[in-house]
Amino acid sequence: MNEPAIHITLRLATLVRLARQLIFVILPLAIILAAAIIAIIARHKPAAALPSDITSQISSFHPYYIKPGTSTDFKLKSGSASYQNGILVFVLTRPGGNTLAFSEQRTPYNIEQAQLHTTEQFSTEYGAAYVTAGADRTTGALFTNNNTLIIINAPSPVGADTMQSILRSLVPVGTR
Repeated sequence: MNEPAIHITLRLATLVRLARQLIFVILPLAIILAAAIIAIIARHKPAAALPSDITSQISSFHPYYIKPGTSTDFKLKSGSASYQNGILVFVLTRPGGNTLAFSEQRTPYNIEQAQLHTTEQFSTEYGAAYVTAGADRTTGALFTNNNTLIIINAPSPVGADTMQSILRSLVPVGTR
């Protein structure tokens, strides 16, 4: 063989070797990256919706729930939703062990928001919200513009920021 042909053959062999090395490096990295993205997406799924057989019983107020598509670690505890005597109750839990106990009802006529002892007050798209963050619990309340009172109690503290985020994410059931 002449010298240019040998030189081209060596270059091709080198390129093939480099291509194989790149495949063995890039392919595993791509697989690891894809697995990490899938794990992140799977971890931040929206909380399951309230059962329609429960919400369909409610006529005295409009129930609220976490807006679909909201990323949260809290999930509806299976079998926890019930509606009795005009009050909807359900529980959300998250892997860290935190629990949020919700109660929703028509806002009582004799309740005075000004008498609430809270650490934070703010407005949401749907009404006036209040948070009380204590050493042993975090409590939130939302007085909606359509006369629904929502009280959220976290027996082990979740912090004011988390409670505020949950209150801001509440929308009437059926809202997208």
